[in-house]
This record gives sequence, C-alpha cells and structure tokens, in this order.
Amino acid sequence: MNFKQITLMLSTAALFGACSQTVTNVNDEAKTKGNVTLQVVDATSQAAISSAKVYSVADDKSFATDSLGVAILKNKVIGDYAYVISADDYASRRIVVSVAEQGQGDVARVPDVYSTVQMYKKGVKASGAVFYLDAETGTKKVASGVTVYAKLGSIFVPSEMTTTTDKNGYYSFDNLPENVEVEITFGQTSFNKLQYGTTAYRTVSDLRVGEEKNLNAVVMEQVAGEVFLVSDNTSSIDTTTTVKLTFSEALVKDSVVDHWSVTKGSTSSSYRVLVTVALDSSKKTITIKPYSGKWDKGYTYYIHGTAYSTEGASYSVDSKSFKVGGTASEVPSQVKNFKVEEYDGSYYDITLSWEAPEEEIYGYRLYYKTNKMSDYSLYTTIDDSYTYRSYDLEDFGYGYTSISFILLPYNYNGVEAELAKAKAVTYTVPEDDVENLLD
Repeated sequence: MNFKQITLMLSTAALFGACSQTVTNVNDEAKTKGNVTLQVVDATSQAAISSAKVYSVADDKSFATDSLGVAILKNKVIGDYAYVISADDYASRRIVVSVAEQGQGDVARVPDVYSTVQMYKKGVKASGAVFYLDAETGTKKVASGVTVYAKLGSIFVPSEMTTTTDKNGYYSFDNLPENVEVEITFGQTSFNKLQYGTTAYRTVSDLRVGEEKNLNAVVMEQVAGEVFLVSDNTSSIDTTTTVKLTFSEALVKDSVVDHWSVTKGSTSSSYRVLVTVALDSSKKTITIKPYSGKWDKGYTYYIHGTAYSTEGASYSVDSKSFKVGGTASEVPSQVKNFKVEEYDGSYYDITLSWEAPEEEIYGYRLYYKTNKMSDYSLYTTIDDSYTYRSYDLEDFGYGYTSISFILLPYNYNGVEAELAKAKAVTYTVPEDDVENLLD
C-alpha cells in the first residue's frame, strides 16, 4: 500500500468521525456500465409497436421490441450510441443515445438510459408537375426526367427520397410519413444542351396516411451550370503529394492561376506560402503543389479560392484543410517491448513502458480492460515524445483484480497500428491494493 493510499484512508476516517450523518451519492448504484432501454411507439396514438427492429450501428446487431414496444440494450460503457429503428408500415428513423457518467468523486456511477422513440406511419401522397421555359422559343414545355427530392429530415433513414418526372412532366410520392413537414425541391436538368433549374420548392405537412396533396406546377428557367467540388485527395497528403481538387464542370483557366492561395498553420493570409497552381487537361481539376517541392510534415495547411465554370457558376473553397504526414493506406508499426510494472516510487501504482516504432508517428492511444469489463475502452491519448507513463490503479475504476493494456501508435491521419498484431500486457493487482479497489 503506498503513501498516497494510506493518507487517503486516514483522511476519510477522520471525515466520517467528524460527521453526524451518512454521506450518500445521489445515484442508487455504483457501476461502470448502463442499460439502454428504448420504447418504440406510434407518434400519433402513442401505442406501443411490437416486433419493431432496433439495429445497433456500433455492434452491427439487431434486436426486436417486445409486446410493450421495449428493447433493452445491456451493459453499455460511457459513450454515444446510434440506433436505426424500423417497423412495418412506418418510416425508418435513427436515434442517438448518450450513456454518461453521473457519479461523484472517485465512484463510477453510470445510470441506465430510457428513451421513447416516436415512429411515423407511411402513406401520405403528394404529386405535381414540372415544366421549363424554353430559352430559344419562350414557350413552356414539359420537363421530363427531372429529379425531384423529398427532404424528410435528419431523424429519418433515408433522410431524403427521390423520384423523376415522367414523359408528361408529372411526379408523385406515395409513402411520405404522416404529420411530418416534407420539403420538395427540384434538381437541375439539361434540355437541348441548355441547363435549367429553379429555386422554387413545395411543402407537404399535417397530412395523415391515405391523404394526398396536389402541388402547384413548377416552371424551370435557364441557369448557369451548377459547379461543385466532386472529389479531393486532402485526406492523404504526404510531403511531396500534389493536392488535387476536382469539380463537376469545366473551369475558366484565368480564374485558377493566381487566384488560389494556401496558408500554413493558420487561416490568416499573413501565413500564406508560395505554391504553384494549375488547371489540368480536363479543365475540371485544380492542382496545387509547394513551390519548394515539399510540404512540411506534421503541419496543417488551409486552401482558399473560388472556382468559376465556363458558364459563369462559381464554387468557393474557404479554408479547406489538410495535414501532411503519411497516407491513409500507411499503417504504423507496433511498439516494441511493451511492459507494465509496479511503480518504483511512492505516488503512482504502475508504469507502462515501450519502445517507439521506427517510422514517425503522431501519438499513441491507450486502451484498457479490467477483469470486470467485457471490452477494451480508450483511456487516453499520449504524445509521441513519450516512451513511458505512470498511473494510479484507481484511475481505471474499482473492484477489479487484474487489468490489461493495449497501446496503438497512430499516424498524422489518425490511422492506428493493426489491432490483430498488437500485444496486450496484463498487471495483477497486489492484495493490499485490491482491498483499496473494492466497491
């Protein structure tokens, strides 16, 4: 038993001797995990929905609700959990539940979580028509093949439904959720090699299953072709990588050269670095590379500029960032000689030590699992300059007799070393320390 623990026990005894009443925690039970209970009900009648499917995104497992519409997901450690709920005749939806620590002092108290999930029946109908104003003749014509979007909201899966107008310009949605506000919008379409679009939208709301809303016709007009960023390689930039930004439309060369900039370590223009910017042969991809030939490893850079299409549309890139160092496909090596030993001193309990990988890394993630836990949990991240760290056993909870650790290096893109090749080290808690770790 170390000096710190003896002092703590004496202080605690003195405190209870001086108090005339019992000190209790606001929570009923000391525990490190909580159960998540979901009750799935009809949003209109509040009736329970049995046999609804509850899919756990994190576990890749599905559960069914009972006759009361209840599903219980047991033994969840602290964190956020996403679930997708589906049932016959209802729109599928997602919910995020947080399991949080609510204890006091050093006692872990994770309460159970209860959440009611409102489900919305499908079957609301909406229909309308789309025309376009021919730029050459000035006459209104049927707009066939136009993509129509029904935006349901982020709680639904999918959050957006699509259909297309038929040869007569008509469209319809037959399975919208009831009593939900849905926004109908229209995508740009090309007719006779000219681009047409509209900012008009239609709204469907406060309708029950079986009801239908006829939406007013929409007329599209000629617009400049929309331009947007299709892809980029900023997630995997090494010191000599050329940054590439690919857009949906051909760009004007004069709007690229001398109109794009890169700053280092800050979005401020005073941190601007010298780069070479060009437009490739497809006229859709902007290439950016450092004039010196190399980016500085470990630094974050920010891209600034606006792309203009040949039809006059624009797309602005404001402070898009990339970090230099390794690629997404590069996986760090494992640490060597990873050990856990009793701390040789009077303050901490244990020391973890290791040898760093040969290649440059950004840091380490330390995972732990006591014999009271089912899964490894992330405890902390460690700067790459360290090759040892010391900890108190109390930092990892109470009531356990052994604890295991896994240390994974990670690179500048956050990619960890392969878990399958990682070596776990285990520490058996001495009897004197076990007594102090009891609940």
